[in-house]
Amino acid sequence: MSTQISIYKKIEEIIKKEGQLPENFEAEERNYADDELRFAPGALEGILGHHSSGEGGKTEFLTTLKKYIAMTEQEAMENFEEEVAKDFKAATEGQSIIEGIIENKQEYPAGRVFSIAFHFVENGRKVETVKLGLCLLRLFDVSEEERIRDLLEILGYCEDFTDYVIDNTALWKEDKRQDLYFKLAKKLHGWGKINVVEMLEADTEEKKEWILCHGCKNSILYAYLGGVCAIKSDLYERLKQGNLTEEQMRGASDIMDGLIDVGPCNSMKEMENPVDLTLSYIEELKNHKIDLVYIDLLYRLAEYFKNEEYEEEDIINAKVKEITDTVDIRQMVIENIKDNSYMSIQIANACNIDLSGQILELIRENFSKHFNLCYYLLEREKYVDEFFELCDEKINEEDYPKGMGKSFGFGKPENGTVSLEMAVQHLDRFPLKGKKMIKISINSPITRWRNMAAKAMLGWVEKLDKKLSEIDMELYLIVENVVKTECNDTTKEMWEKLLNKA
Repeated sequence: MSTQISIYKKIEEIIKKEGQLPENFEAEERNYADDELRFAPGALEGILGHHSSGEGGKTEFLTTLKKYIAMTEQEAMENFEEEVAKDFKAATEGQSIIEGIIENKQEYPAGRVFSIAFHFVENGRKVETVKLGLCLLRLFDVSEEERIRDLLEILGYCEDFTDYVIDNTALWKEDKRQDLYFKLAKKLHGWGKINVVEMLEADTEEKKEWILCHGCKNSILYAYLGGVCAIKSDLYERLKQGNLTEEQMRGASDIMDGLIDVGPCNSMKEMENPVDLTLSYIEELKNHKIDLVYIDLLYRLAEYFKNEEYEEEDIINAKVKEITDTVDIRQMVIENIKDNSYMSIQIANACNIDLSGQILELIRENFSKHFNLCYYLLEREKYVDEFFELCDEKINEEDYPKGMGKSFGFGKPENGTVSLEMAVQHLDRFPLKGKKMIKISINSPITRWRNMAAKAMLGWVEKLDKKLSEIDMELYLIVENVVKTECNDTTKEMWEKLLNKA
């Protein structure tokens, strides 16, 4: 029997000491297979909750649950964690399990189901154990059980479980439920925050102020909370009143950012007065010191109304120009490119400012940190020779793993290595350039890297109108060797094409 600490105890210890979990907290430490799909905490539940009907279906687990009823709670948990948890997903099976129990109550004694549920929640050492326990706990009214309420609060601070905790508060008194939501909202950052802010009522000035200043900011996508926070914070009315503090204006900017994301929500179109709201925001912005973040949002606001073909796009654009004309944007992006390269490049592109020289210097200054910016040089075909010289100097073949594999290549590069695909994906336009990167990629266990290397060399063959063996015999022989063990059919076809066998 394992003596591993339960997830609940692990979370409780951190919460009591720190007040919240670190953003990189892992409820369960586990080793992932190279080709295994990973989800951020709460992501599967969040995606299903926002982009599917959430309806239940058939599940085979009900048969297993019947067996658990005849076991002790600990035996049931041990069996679940050793035999079932690896392939179980409460996010997809939970509703079906609940429906199956309700439809066949006589086969699932309430006392036994409750005991198993509580034991899984309190003592589970795997994420799916706790999730299953929380699913089963929904069958019972525990609103007056202080111990269980406290346990649910602790688990709610972990984004893996926030959605399940919310479901378990359905029978709580409204004030207790809302108090919990507010506590959790202030400590969460990802899918858990999205779910709990959606449930949070702006029934006090304190909550309304918090929603305005901090409600929309999350680590997933502002679009999920833009519309929610605009309505709950009375954003339009606050902007019309004016005199926002800097904290309020930053929060309002986050909300506006979320509103104009046309991905999964496009909440701006759901606003009663999108144009007036935006004009009010721009007018209030005149009272604040303009920085890179504000400039970026202003340009994206103008772009949004242009792309969505609003009749008032010229008015929005003129109001944006009133502000952008007051600052030296070129100097601003150059000053910020080191610490905020992505946003600086976005703004520079909008203003036709060439940052090639600055990008090259950044890469030269800190190769591993800024290597990902190489796309800027390669897309524009500027300073490419200098860049490739740097690559030959800084990249060591022995630092990269070799061998056939199906790895997705997730995670940050190790040992000072860089994500070569950022450059290799462009090499088809540069025959015989970046040869060292090509060699590393051909022999990489990361399928995507091998694909990009093959694509690059196929580009050379087409561009030079020569066979690979005529272009570079060393690369030809490496491909001839790797094709023997290639495990991806698409990649193998490209290798064979390079070898003139396809």
